[in-house]
Amino acid sequence: MAARDLGAVVPPGDVDALAAALQTLASDAVRRKQCAAASAQAATDFKWDVVAAPLVEFCRSPRRAPDLVLPAADRALLAIDVLSPPARLLATLREGGPSLLARRVAARLRSPFSR
Repeated sequence: MAARDLGAVVPPGDVDALAAALQTLASDAVRRKQCAAASAQAATDFKWDVVAAPLVEFCRSPRRAPDLVLPAADRALLAIDVLSPPARLLATLREGGPSLLARRVAARLRSPFSR
């Protein structure tokens, strides 16, 4: 809001600041027009097809994360720590218990990357 000058920004819970900001926007036609113009520009910048473009591109050409495809020696050089399967299993159990483990196993079996 503040960076794009789309309106007023007030601290959370500050009722007086909110009232003052609303009063300013309600009584200052020039300020309202500035905010409206900035909002119109933001609306074009944040259209669904614009913000979703990186995700759409990834879905058209998915690829594995580099830390999952690098050989062990390269991972060691880059200090990327990848857990061994038994360590990953224990970490998953600690993180979310058997239900999380079951969900992750099922997702991995469904994943086209696991084949």
